[in-house]
Amino acid sequence: MEEPGHIDTSGRRTETPCVIRYFPRPLAHHRAGERGTHRPVVDARRAGRSRATGGLRMLAGAAAAVALLGVGGCSGTDAPPPASAEASSPASGTAGGAAVFGGTDRAWIEINIAMDEELLPLLALVPERGGAGVKELSAEVSSFHEQELTVLRALHDQAQLPAENPHKGMPMPGMVTPEQVTAAGKVRGAAFDALVTEQLRAHLEQGVSLAESERKAGVEPQTKALAEKVIESRRTYLARLGELG
Repeated sequence: MEEPGHIDTSGRRTETPCVIRYFPRPLAHHRAGERGTHRPVVDARRAGRSRATGGLRMLAGAAAAVALLGVGGCSGTDAPPPASAEASSPASGTAGGAAVFGGTDRAWIEINIAMDEELLPLLALVPERGGAGVKELSAEVSSFHEQELTVLRALHDQAQLPAENPHKGMPMPGMVTPEQVTAAGKVRGAAFDALVTEQLRAHLEQGVSLAESERKAGVEPQTKALAEKVIESRRTYLARLGELG
């Protein structure tokens, strides 16, 4: 029997490190940990934007590659070809048969779907309430996350995970809560920007930490390839946040 996978979700809002474990029946145990001390190197705005845009193209290609596998019962015959060889390479590891997802792969997919879905309502408030710099960055992050969710949901179906996500709404670092979205909707200008950047930074930092766990302990090639893209994109956006001050 396969050992349950685990992803370290220790983060910046708590004191005792622990892990989230995945079981065949949805069951999650969570305690929080300490904030990491990740300090991304701030790149030039143009270089950061270029890397993020490149990541978006490759992520879209990965989504197409997953669609070609017939995820979720679709034939995939009308799906467009992958955007690049690099984007399609994760799917090639499963061409000879069904993909095998480990416990860590499954937990990582579910946690990231929950985190991305909870972040988007906060970013949706930015166009009417945020400053110019926050608007520009949040638009890019929102677009990237929507494409990322397409790939995550395809992997979710391919792994035959339950429709109910046991990690949705989990109190953990980087998980935006409905209460935080409500609070953001009551302020504007500098106060709003400060709230959004704080939550976005926590989301990005936790995303890097979780993706590094998947990179080390995951077994499914498509999922591990997506984790690499998550690490790259999150670090790029953390650098952009640093530029905003």
